[in-house]
Amino acid sequence: MRGISSYVFILSSYMEKWNRGCYTVRTMSPFIRIPLGLAIMVVGFFMVKKTDVVLTWFGQVPFAEQKFGPGGSRFFYKLLGIAVTFIGIFIATNVISGILEDLAGLLTHRTDPNS
Repeated sequence: MRGISSYVFILSSYMEKWNRGCYTVRTMSPFIRIPLGLAIMVVGFFMVKKTDVVLTWFGQVPFAEQKFGPGGSRFFYKLLGIAVTFIGIFIATNVISGILEDLAGLLTHRTDPNS
């Protein structure tokens, strides 16, 4: 088994290569990206439209019932469906790549994308 130090070394070598610009960001093909985004949008729409079905599949969420009161699980699944719909929109329009690049820049402490 590897120790934690070997994993830290592997991660740091990847980060060094990223900072030197060895890795280029590739975008997904529109022939895959658009149908995938549309499918995710449909899933999110049906999570909002058919909340009772989702509730019977996955059950009540104790956190939502406690924080939002009675019926909080339905509200939680509707919010989750709206979030899934927006993620589908972001995937279909390729906005998700910019969001993920910015997130990766935050996690690797990279401030200037051109450096």
